[in-house]
Amino acid sequence: MLRSVHYTRFVPKKILRSLNTVSSASESILETILGHAQSRPKGVAILSPDQDEITYEKLAMMITAILELLRDAGVKPGDRSAVALENGPEFGITALAAIGLGPCAPLNWRLTEEEIAKQMKSMGVQNVIVPYGKQTLAEQAGLKLGLNVIKLSFPATANHIGDFNNTAEIALLMNTSGTTEAPKTVPITHEMLCHSVRNTAAAFRLGPSDRCLNTVQLYNIHGLVIGFLVALMTGGSTILMSAFKPSLFFELLEKYCPTWYTAPPAVHQSVVDYFSSLEPRPSTGSLRFARSGGAACPISVIEAVEAAFKVPFVIAYGMTETSSQVTSTPLPPGKRKIGSVGVSNGNEIGILDSDGKPQPAYTRGEIAIKGKTVFAGYENNALANEASFCGAWFKTGDEGYLDSDGYLFVTGRYKEVINKGGLKIYPSGIEEAVFRHPAVLDAAIFPVPHERMGEEIALAIVIKEGWELADRDIIGFIANQVAYYEVPSAILRLDLIPRSPAGKVQRHKLTELWLSRQRDTTRVSPRNNVEQRIYEAWRKILRNDAISIFDDFFLIGGDSLSAASLAASLSGEFAIQLFTSEIYRHRTIEQQAMLIGSCKQIRGSEMVPLRESGHHSPLFAIHALDGDIIQYYKLLPYIDNDIPLYGIRYISCSEDRLDGRADIRRIAKRYAGLIKNKQPEGPYFLLGWSLGGVIAYEIAQQLRSQGQEVAFLGIVDTQFPEFGTRRSIWKRLSVHGKRLMRMDPV
Repeated sequence: MLRSVHYTRFVPKKILRSLNTVSSASESILETILGHAQSRPKGVAILSPDQDEITYEKLAMMITAILELLRDAGVKPGDRSAVALENGPEFGITALAAIGLGPCAPLNWRLTEEEIAKQMKSMGVQNVIVPYGKQTLAEQAGLKLGLNVIKLSFPATANHIGDFNNTAEIALLMNTSGTTEAPKTVPITHEMLCHSVRNTAAAFRLGPSDRCLNTVQLYNIHGLVIGFLVALMTGGSTILMSAFKPSLFFELLEKYCPTWYTAPPAVHQSVVDYFSSLEPRPSTGSLRFARSGGAACPISVIEAVEAAFKVPFVIAYGMTETSSQVTSTPLPPGKRKIGSVGVSNGNEIGILDSDGKPQPAYTRGEIAIKGKTVFAGYENNALANEASFCGAWFKTGDEGYLDSDGYLFVTGRYKEVINKGGLKIYPSGIEEAVFRHPAVLDAAIFPVPHERMGEEIALAIVIKEGWELADRDIIGFIANQVAYYEVPSAILRLDLIPRSPAGKVQRHKLTELWLSRQRDTTRVSPRNNVEQRIYEAWRKILRNDAISIFDDFFLIGGDSLSAASLAASLSGEFAIQLFTSEIYRHRTIEQQAMLIGSCKQIRGSEMVPLRESGHHSPLFAIHALDGDIIQYYKLLPYIDNDIPLYGIRYISCSEDRLDGRADIRRIAKRYAGLIKNKQPEGPYFLLGWSLGGVIAYEIAQQLRSQGQEVAFLGIVDTQFPEFGTRRSIWKRLSVHGKRLMRMDPV
C-alpha cells in the first residue's frame, strides 16, 4: 500500500507556456509520461491528502510495478481491463498501467452489482481490477461473469522503469452519460487522446508549472482526461481527492497552490457557498483560472466564482464521443460572450438542419463536430451509429448556433425537449431563471405526463440550508422571467438532484420519482365555502370529480384555454376581475382561495412587477384589449436583465370600460399617475400592445405635456380605434374601394 507521510509544501515557479511538452499524436499516453520521467524525473506529478507526493520518476516506476503485476495475474497484451477502485492516485495509476497492456474501462465502483455487470458485459472486458482486502460489488459481478478478477494491493515501486510499448489502438472504453437513454460504449484511441490533450493545453496555455485541483472522479471523462491526463501529459501536476468536500477543497488549495481547478457547476456552487462562510478568507492567489464542464453553468455561479477568486471562469463544452473538450471560452485577453460555450479548440464545428445541410451563422440547428478527437462510432450499436453520423459529422443531439465570430451557443438538447401541447420547450432557459434565486442550491426541469397536453413542465429543486421558500413564491419568481407556458406546473422538493457521473441531470429518474409520489398522494376535499365554490368551477371545466385542493390545475387536465375559462368563471362567481395570468401563478384550489380572499388587494394592483431587479429605468407595458398583461411574460427572456419590467393591467371600475365607449384620455391619466408614483421623474420607457399601444401613446403625450422626457415608446400590433365615431358600412366600403383603385396591379 502507499504509505501516508508528511507533505512538503510545493510552491509553483513562474508558469511556463511551452506546448511542446505534449507528444505528437503518433505516440501513446504512456510514452508521453515516460518522456517526462526521463526529462524531469523529480518533477511532481500527483498529489493527494495523506499520501506522499509522486514524482514523474516514481510514477513511471509505479506504473511498471502494477503493469508487471497485471501480467503475472494473467492479463495479456490487447486484453480489456476494467478498473473498479476508489478515487485517488490508486485509480489513476492503475488505469495508466492497464492502458499499457490494452484498453482500460474505468468503472464507477458506487454502482449496483447489476449496473456494474451490465457495463462490463457491454464493454467486453476480460479482467476486472478491484482493491485487495475488500469485498466489493465489482468483484462479485466479475466472478459471476467469469472474468479474471485481480485484487490489487499497491506496491511501493519497482526499482526500474519498464517498457510501455502498447500496440493496442484503443486506450479507453467509456460509457456515455445515459441521461436520456441507455449508456453506449465509446472507444477512445491513443491518437484521439493525444490530440484532445494538445487542444486543451493550447486553449488554456498549460505547461509544466501548472497544477490542477481535480474535483471530479476519475471514472468520468471530465476527471480522467481533463483533470488527470491533461495535467500529466503536459508535464504539470494534478491534485486528487477521494471525494469532493468544500472544506477539503480549500485545504488543498492553500496547501498545494494549484494554478487552476476543474469542476461541474454544482461543485462550483458548493465552493463559493463555503468560501463565503469562511473567516478569514483563504488565499486563492495561486489560481489563474477556474474551469467548468459536464453541464450548463448558470450565470449566477460564474459571477460568484469570479467575484470570490478574482480569476477568469472558463466554460468548456464537450462529450465522451469527442474525447472530452471541444470548445471553451477564451482566457483573457480573448473575448467571452455571455451565453456562449466559446470557440473551437481544434475540431470543426457545424450546425446542421434536419436534412444534414450546414446552416449559416445565427441559424439554429443540430450541433455537429468532426476532427481528430472524434470517435469512429459506438461499439456494437449500428442503429445508434446510423443516427449519430452524417458523413464525417458526429451529431451531438444538442441544438445551438454559431455566431459570425465562430462562438458556439448551446440552446438545448433535442432529447430533453418537453413537448407541451405542440410547444417545444428546452429546460435550460427555465433552469437559468430558477438559479437566479439566492435560495436555490440546485434545480432541474423535467417532463411529467399530461392527459391533454402530452407533457407538462415540472421543477425539481433543492433549497439551501436555512432558507424557506413556498411553492407559490418559487412559481412567482419564475413567472417573472419566462413565458407563461414555460412556468413549471409541479414542484418536486429533494435533498439531491440525481445526476450522472458527468454531472448531467438524469431527468427520467425525476419523472419516475414524481410519478411515484403522485401515487402516494391522498385527496383532500374542500375545507370551506370558498374552496368548495372553486372546486365546483374546476369540476365543471375539467369534467373531473376526483380533485384535491392541492392538485395542480395544469397537471390534472388544465391548459391555456381552460385556464381562461376558469379565470372568467371565478371572476363571475366572486365578482372580481381575475386574469388568466393569475391562474398560472396560483395553480391549486388552496392558492386560488387565498388569492380570492385578498380580493381588495387584487382590485388595487393595477401595476404588476414582472421583473423588479435592475439598475436601468423601468419599462412600463400597457395591457391589451382584454385588460391582461399575460403576453408580456413572453418578452422577459428577450429584455436585458438590467431592465425592470412592470405591467399595467386593467381593473374594472364604474367610470372606465374597455369597449367602443372607452375614455382613453382618462385611462391614460390614471396610468400616468401610477407610473409617476413608481418613477417620479423621466426618462420614461413605454410599451403597448394592441389597445395598449393607443393608451401608451396617450400616456406619452400627457407626460410630455408635463415637461417629462419619454425616451422610448413602443407600439405593437396597434390600430387607433375610432371610438364613438364609427363610420357606416357604406362609407367604409367607399374608402376601401378608393384605396384599392390606387393600388398597382399584381
